[in-house]
Amino acid sequence: MKKEQGITLITLIIYILLMTFILAGISSITASFYSNMNEFDKESESAVDYSKFNMYFLSDIKRKNAEIESSGKGYVVISYEEEGDSISSGDITVDGAETKSVEYSHQNNSLYRNKVKICDNVKDVIMTVDTEENTIRIEMLIGEYQRSTVYKLENVDNDVESAPEI
Repeated sequence: MKKEQGITLITLIIYILLMTFILAGISSITASFYSNMNEFDKESESAVDYSKFNMYFLSDIKRKNAEIESSGKGYVVISYEEEGDSISSGDITVDGAETKSVEYSHQNNSLYRNKVKICDNVKDVIMTVDTEENTIRIEMLIGEYQRSTVYKLENVDNDVESAPEI
């Protein structure tokens, strides 16, 4: 008797079913991976927005003679002295310094610096000012990223370059 070798119809069906299950498993793992990557991108975007706010805020409170001008639930105004050119005429010298102010406010789920949006998706901001210790506590929820930071205004006479313009 002659033995026939080859693939029968039943083994072919079994191979196809097995490959279908393997591909379904790989596709579900891949879909889960990409879903998690999109979620990670949203979280990291919130952290980047907080870092951007932190950069602007720190540059403003570390200026010469920075002080808290006014504050409320969703806003704080910081005034500082910006040095200008001194003008001399004979025995009289006029200092060219001028006082400027910067307002940080929370409106429409965004955080603004002087009416320029610097952060999106800001769900909540609580700005608490302690005038005795000269500190500002900012609790912020951007997306699902929550941070609480205490900033201390130090009136040091240092040459801080002006904050980045936006």
